[in-house]
Amino acid sequence: MVKQYATQKLLAFVARYMRRRFDRDTKHFMKCQEQTLLERLRASRDSAYGRDHNLSGITSLAAFRSSHPVTEYGHYDGYVRRLADGERDVLFTGPPRSLACTSGTSGGSKLMPVTSSLVVNLVSGVLLLLDRQLVAFPGAGRLQRQMRPVVAPRWRYSPGGLPIGPASVAPPGQKDGREHTQFLYSSPPAANDIPAEPAAVYVHLLFGLRDRELGAIEANFASFVYSVFSALERDWQRLARDLAAGRLGKDVEVPDSVRTACDAALSPEPARAAELREIFESEDAFRDGRLARRVWPHLNFITTVTSGAMQLYAARLQRRYTGQVPLYSALYAATEGLLGVNLWPEESQPRYVLHPRAMLFEFGETAGTDGDKILLASELEVGGEYELIVTNRSGMFRFRMGDVVRVVDFYNGAPIVEFLYRKGQLLDVHSEKMSEAAFFGALRSAADGWSSTLVDYTTAESVLLAGAADNPPHYVVLLELNGAPLTDDERQKVDESLCAHHEVYRSFRAKAAIGPAQVVCLRPGAFERLRQHVLANSDTSALQFKVPRVLRTESLLQLMLEERHQDDLEKQRQTATT
Repeated sequence: MVKQYATQKLLAFVARYMRRRFDRDTKHFMKCQEQTLLERLRASRDSAYGRDHNLSGITSLAAFRSSHPVTEYGHYDGYVRRLADGERDVLFTGPPRSLACTSGTSGGSKLMPVTSSLVVNLVSGVLLLLDRQLVAFPGAGRLQRQMRPVVAPRWRYSPGGLPIGPASVAPPGQKDGREHTQFLYSSPPAANDIPAEPAAVYVHLLFGLRDRELGAIEANFASFVYSVFSALERDWQRLARDLAAGRLGKDVEVPDSVRTACDAALSPEPARAAELREIFESEDAFRDGRLARRVWPHLNFITTVTSGAMQLYAARLQRRYTGQVPLYSALYAATEGLLGVNLWPEESQPRYVLHPRAMLFEFGETAGTDGDKILLASELEVGGEYELIVTNRSGMFRFRMGDVVRVVDFYNGAPIVEFLYRKGQLLDVHSEKMSEAAFFGALRSAADGWSSTLVDYTTAESVLLAGAADNPPHYVVLLELNGAPLTDDERQKVDESLCAHHEVYRSFRAKAAIGPAQVVCLRPGAFERLRQHVLANSDTSALQFKVPRVLRTESLLQLMLEERHQDDLEKQRQTATT
């Protein structure tokens, strides 16, 4: 307790200092942006990339923008391969810390270098927000632990020996500072070394349930938090059993070393187990959204990403498990590094101030071509939607990262943005360019009138279907519902809502250039099986998985079509017979 008290006081002091510095920097946003760029140029001028692009001769932001092209990942592919082969001083001076494997949500997974500078900057964003947490959630200053469920990534190595895995986790043998704060969390360090997701989540839940005074829950995405609570609903009887016994059951498959360490950290808790059984056995335990506060009466908040496609999971999480417990989407970050911080924890709609010293930000118009004018922060308009173009701390220069944001305001001189969608998550069967945000808005509007509740969704373009050339191109909409499959009228409302929300789509539908959306209802658990399939057949970590909102391969579309609800299949057979 003394160690935690001292640590929290120190972190609070650091957070206040960093907040003051952040406020000062945002008042001089463009000056800080140019300083950040010049630092990046100095870090890369003696590298192979720096020599190839004459970075040593660039001394200003204006000169950089006039001489260096806007880039995409293919521009760096050869340099990343050289890094993977063990070559030093390729994109920057020195070797990278690791190679990060992106989630692949909007295309295939890519490898990007991770540097110590990128990690330090990310940690600085976390520290900065501690100040806001203490103001928004007064209970956050109490001596309470947090639950941080993690799954140990499956690290692999490049030909040159570089570890390949998620950017959010330190590679084996390296430290990122978290080892010094593990005592702030409910689980012992050994729990972080479990590679199988079901067992890892189970063990973290066991230690989290043991602590009735738990103060917060922390995870990357709302979808993962939802899967943790789903596991609690599924496994609560086993968890209560092991809590009462004070040891992991033999049916929990973990390495022997992890079992020994976890058993040593446990002790029999029969009273807590009995209290939890009473909670879980109540008729409305998993129905009314009050479970989290019943289990942890002093839970202050849950920090997790709720923006973009995660809105759907956040809504489900609150409706079923967490109720009024605040969900705080604290950071806007990606494999490319820290982008922004959310200074308004108490607001349900997350918005982020772009960090002036994280990276250089430029902004491209989302509807045009590569010839569009690229803007700086000082040239943006409130309400405008832009694609982010970044120069980051791992050797990517004027890089189209694919995120589309809306500028909602300014904090001093820094843009405040809402994340909208990934540019690759776009339906475009006839040049209509239906974004993820527009589609989800239309789907949510249609779902308001359904008798069933939307659980999850994805889409595909009909070109992936067999015999697609015989029909006008159209959207294939795959839905998992809580309740009966949709009626014909409810299915039709999906297409009607798309027309109402997207003028270009409506015009092409009127001309029959685009056919009506094909709505397919799936069996319960279809998206969890999609998740397990992707995790088993890719390098994607469970901590970074996001449901692809547009399926780009015939194999994934076929996999989901095989999940058709039985009633949906019967309806299809009747239609075919007719």
